[in-house]
Amino acid sequence: MKKALIIAGIFSLSLFAHLKAQDTTSVDTDETQEINPFQLSFFYPLGTNGLDAHKIKNKVSVNLLVGASAGVTSFEGAGFGNLTNGDVTGTQLAGFFNSNKGNVRGVQAAGFFNSVDGEFKGGQFAGFTNITTGKITGGQFSGFANIATSDVKGGQFSGFSNTAVGNLRGVQASGYVNVVTDTLTGTQISGFVNYAKHVKGFQIGFINVNDTISKGLPVGFFSYSKTGYHKLEIEGSNLPFASFNFKTGVERFYNIFSISGGTSSDDIVGGIGYGIGTIFSLGSKLDMNVDLISTQLFKENVDEDKINLLNKLKVNVAYNVSDKVQIYGGPSLDVLVHDKTLESEISNSIKEWNSTSTLTKVAFGFNAGVRF
Repeated sequence: MKKALIIAGIFSLSLFAHLKAQDTTSVDTDETQEINPFQLSFFYPLGTNGLDAHKIKNKVSVNLLVGASAGVTSFEGAGFGNLTNGDVTGTQLAGFFNSNKGNVRGVQAAGFFNSVDGEFKGGQFAGFTNITTGKITGGQFSGFANIATSDVKGGQFSGFSNTAVGNLRGVQASGYVNVVTDTLTGTQISGFVNYAKHVKGFQIGFINVNDTISKGLPVGFFSYSKTGYHKLEIEGSNLPFASFNFKTGVERFYNIFSISGGTSSDDIVGGIGYGIGTIFSLGSKLDMNVDLISTQLFKENVDEDKINLLNKLKVNVAYNVSDKVQIYGGPSLDVLVHDKTLESEISNSIKEWNSTSTLTKVAFGFNAGVRF
């Protein structure tokens, strides 16, 4: 059986190359073309349409292994693969592949891959990958990757990656990466990276990248918009160390990456923090930031595995000194959760909670800094 499949695969590839070499354009599929009601084949050219099979349009086509036709108006099925020189309307099924040089309207499903040189309207399903060069209206679903080299109106859903070379209106969802080379109107959802040149909607992933975004948000661990919000801050607070913060994303929602350093009770203190925030305009010269950031503090000669987590909700008002420089300050609500064996960075708390191994302290604080 394994040998038979290998032979069928080799034969199919050689047949594909042979038919492509015969004619690089689609066979005329005008409605006046005669349609054969039914054809049956083993593999091209061993079938009821013989050597002319790739020139004949069929209503129903059944290929035990591999078949060729000029088009299908109702149903085509193959144990291994279908090669179609024209349009397909209805349903096309194959155990391994479907390859079409015309347009497809309906459902196309294959165990490994589907390839369409024209436009596609309907649902395209593949165990591995779908490739369509024309516009898509409907959905692409695959176990690994979907590729559309033109606009997509509908959705692309895959286990690994989706690519739309053009515009996409709808949803892209993948396990790893989504790419739209022009405008995304809708939503991208990925397990790792989303990229779109222009976004009108949402990007949801670990990393989100775009040139511009409107009427939506990038939501993830790290978001970068070329025309978005990028700021560097040098900040002090009521606690005995300074912070260097980098903010990236858009004004409506940005990510914060922070490094802190200083001394406390003659010990060197360092910290690594992450947070999220948003900014509101209060006028031509004033802005207000609301930030939520969590920083793990480290002390010299202290076990790094011990929790020492400083959480801050900050509300800062910023004044625009120039186009590129702001000064800011404001209050914060500080919540410190630390191992009981560690000295607390907060001395004047308004509320405390004890647990078996940790102490939680709540206090009011303040922050002030310079933003570039």
